[in-house]
Amino acid sequence: MQARRQSDGQVITLSSELERGGEGRVLLADGMPGFLAKLYESPNDVPLRKLAIMLKNPPEDLRPGGVVSIAWPVDLLRADGGEGNVVGFLMERVEGAKHLSHAFIPQDRLQWCPWFEYRYLHRTARNLATAVQALHDRGYVVGDVSYSNVLVKDNALVALVDTDSFQVRDPESGAVYRCPVGKEEYTPPELQGQAFADVDRRPEHDLFGLAVLTFQLLMEGMHPFNGRFTGAEEDPCPALADRIKLGGFPYRPGLGLPYEPALSSLKFDVLHPALRNLFLRCFEGGHTNPEIRPDGKTWAQALDGAEKDLRQCAANGHHWYGRHLRSCPWCERVIRLRGQDSFPPSVQAVQQQRSNQAARARRTRQAPPAPVPTPALAAVPSRSSGLAPQPGPIAPAPLRSPAYQLPGCSPSPCIRPERPPANRLSPCDP
Repeated sequence: MQARRQSDGQVITLSSELERGGEGRVLLADGMPGFLAKLYESPNDVPLRKLAIMLKNPPEDLRPGGVVSIAWPVDLLRADGGEGNVVGFLMERVEGAKHLSHAFIPQDRLQWCPWFEYRYLHRTARNLATAVQALHDRGYVVGDVSYSNVLVKDNALVALVDTDSFQVRDPESGAVYRCPVGKEEYTPPELQGQAFADVDRRPEHDLFGLAVLTFQLLMEGMHPFNGRFTGAEEDPCPALADRIKLGGFPYRPGLGLPYEPALSSLKFDVLHPALRNLFLRCFEGGHTNPEIRPDGKTWAQALDGAEKDLRQCAANGHHWYGRHLRSCPWCERVIRLRGQDSFPPSVQAVQQQRSNQAARARRTRQAPPAPVPTPALAAVPSRSSGLAPQPGPIAPAPLRSPAYQLPGCSPSPCIRPERPPANRLSPCDP
């Protein structure tokens, strides 16, 4: 099918469908590499005024390495012929990106980019905080903050997607175009159980979800409210949503709540002290006083400091840990997990762990997870707050064997036939 750009009347051909959701579908724009189109199922579904506001008031973006950090609409698309009604919008595409869960779930990270070590997880969290701050600086609210709406590249740059679902306020009329969706595990306690379509979201609501994602990035995918019930009776709050509403953050003893960290979780003191304080401020103080939750700029500054404070393990060059710790927690974790290394030291170790992972899947009669298709991205924006996204650390961890020769990595952005410039090294480079 064909559609016309509203800005200049250019007719573009839309071909392969990449993704389909409840509101519409995402297609390739032929002859326009780097762009995608979202078409709504019905003209009645097109949020015309909302899109017009977004096009007129995009967040700023420094575009590090030419990569967008917020997938913003760049133009409206009209039907080619007839009355030419608006049918969708055009957006930029980010190549080689994965859903954020590929970075923080160890099993997924092992398959995607095994050299994505702790420095890169800090940098990813920092760049995510920067993108959220950019939106808040312009008066936007994400609403549906979750891993599925964030993409990450192998150099730790991130991009927020599904931006047409964000909450937008009309600067002229004051009308609010709400975000009608959300995931309860990233929803703050004050919104648990509410109908999102009836709620005007505020930045502090996003900041709860931002803190949850940051926690997951730095704590091996563990949700901050996923704890072990220690009471004698039946757990009154078995679901994460219940524990969030209760304020049952299990990493702070002495609160009188019957929850402790899960047995498989990292110790809370693995985190830099400044980060621990921010999590407590968000999940404890912010439970009754949402306004004190740390904003994106505060998180970015703390993550910068925490990353600079990391030191390299003498036994495994891919282990990085804070200077406030006496020994490497990742080496201790390898022993605890019977040889499973969150950040394997060599190609051979990666191959062995992949083999073990496949064997476990066969024993449990579960097929390995299917690869997640690269989602669509869109346009551009950034930061009056003075923040800017930054690629991963300049000096990669030493690795004698070329990471890009790993078998089975073909779909991954880890494979690079050429070394990028010195200031754009990726964690997958040798």
